[in-house]
Amino acid sequence: MCGIFLATSKSSYEQLKLANSDRGLIYSHDVIVAHGEPTVEFMVGHILQATNPSEQHSHPSVIGETKLWHNGLIKKRFMTQHDYSGWDTALLHKLVMGHFDGKQTLDHVDGSFACVYYNGTSLYFFRNQMSPLFVSDNHTAPLALSSVRTILTPHSVTSGTIYEITSETSYEVASTFTTTDVY
Repeated sequence: MCGIFLATSKSSYEQLKLANSDRGLIYSHDVIVAHGEPTVEFMVGHILQATNPSEQHSHPSVIGETKLWHNGLIKKRFMTQHDYSGWDTALLHKLVMGHFDGKQTLDHVDGSFACVYYNGTSLYFFRNQMSPLFVSDNHTAPLALSSVRTILTPHSVTSGTIYEITSETSYEVASTFTTTDVY
């Protein structure tokens, strides 16, 4: 089990970090991403319960200027079908990049995921129906995200919807996808 969280203030970030602390023992360092006009700093954190020793400092996944923070688990069967034996977050990162490039969709990803994605210029968040992700009020409060529902993040993110963060307090729908559970 993992947790991801995002905030624009250090105090909110610390509250979300504490709320997610039961989701793992290994905390990845704060990552601050400047975004928007005017520039706003978003602090993104990840906490995990490592399933193997190589995962201890693995978030975010970084490919070029893009970054992906992932809470969830992509199924081994799906990874094998994609001839991939590495870290599930790295495979998901490549699939997310393909979705944004219009070359593929996230529709057939088999597993659970809630993510924060930075494409080098914009910041996004999304989840499928199997992973929790909660968000603050849109347009009225400083933006906050968390894998755990808190007073700062009272609303469940709609599964299958990719939201682009447009300012310190707002986000809008960027695209949608559907996923199929295969058991």
